[in-house]
Amino acid sequence: MAMTSPISQLDFDPRSVEEFITLLRQELPFWEGVVERGQKLITVLKGLSAKPATSVKPRYQIWTGGECKVVEDISVYEKRKHAFSFWIDCDEKKYPSLKNPSITLSPLALRLLVYFVERLGKRVSMEQLLRGVWDEELGEGIVYKKSQQSKIEQQLTKLENFCGKEFRKYLFGKKFKDGIGLKMSLKDKYFIFKRVQ
Repeated sequence: MAMTSPISQLDFDPRSVEEFITLLRQELPFWEGVVERGQKLITVLKGLSAKPATSVKPRYQIWTGGECKVVEDISVYEKRKHAFSFWIDCDEKKYPSLKNPSITLSPLALRLLVYFVERLGKRVSMEQLLRGVWDEELGEGIVYKKSQQSKIEQQLTKLENFCGKEFRKYLFGKKFKDGIGLKMSLKDKYFIFKRVQ
């Protein structure tokens, strides 16, 4: 809404000083209103700038207890992080072991662990595992299959060493014959998390 003033309608050639003063007196409430609204706007703007910027609270995707979910806060888990065999912050560049800080987990071993915990209590075939973690197909011939089994064993050994030699007891028996996976008894032994938007 445009505000117009009677003064703006003058041709800047007032007929007399008295007429000009009369017009100014008529305009005074208008300009007082403009000033008052301007002061209110300044007060509001100062109030907004005085408020601290609200920071977005981090949210976390977590894998623990046999499930994967998004939570607002992980402090309840942090209080007991030394009770977990695996405490892994996926946002870090390295994944050090709490049991032996000189041992770190490789990204591949972490991918394998996440693959297993997302299927906790279930067996998967070697073919599914290779496709899901390594993005490769099961090889033809016994020599190639043995090299793929060796590749899996290397990562299982890294997981075993990371958690203080307590990992393999949670694997199902006859892993390459009947399928490989982790028993449900591991569900309270790991906490893996990453920040999400």
